[in-house]
Amino acid sequence: MRPRMGGRQVDWATVVLLFLAAGLLAAALHRGVGTVAAAAGASWDLATGVFPRLLLGFGIAGLLQVLVPAEAVVGWLGAEAGWRGILVGWVAGALAPGGPFVSFPILASLAKAGAGLPALITFLSSWSVLGLNRVLVWEIPMMGGRFVGARLLLSLLVPPLLGFVARVVWSR
Repeated sequence: MRPRMGGRQVDWATVVLLFLAAGLLAAALHRGVGTVAAAAGASWDLATGVFPRLLLGFGIAGLLQVLVPAEAVVGWLGAEAGWRGILVGWVAGALAPGGPFVSFPILASLAKAGAGLPALITFLSSWSVLGLNRVLVWEIPMMGGRFVGARLLLSLLVPPLLGFVARVVWSR
């Protein structure tokens, strides 16, 4: 259970980010107001580039929560789904579109709907190691087929292996 502050649970990730931002702001102020203005401009540029994708990712996640029944998520990806959940997480993660702005809200939606830890770990691992979207758009054009083929061959079994380990370790 998380500690409470003023009746609300403390979100330690937010606390750490707040202190990090305050420390960086103090360092920027030490360099001068121009540094703070440049940082604000860079932050604005980043936010305006990222926000539309982030909004779409949350929209997709919300739609999935409403359109996909929790019973289906539990049946296919729940802790009791066993190898089927790991297999579905493996394929779904590899096929998941977009970057973290889409995949993490989807992952959070699956977790909220009752997906088990092994399937979630497999999904995230598969998305990050095998992501077809990234392979087609970035890796093959920049690194070539030989590199991509070798990398995929070597890492193909990593996601289900991690799902299996999660199943063994956390099913006790």
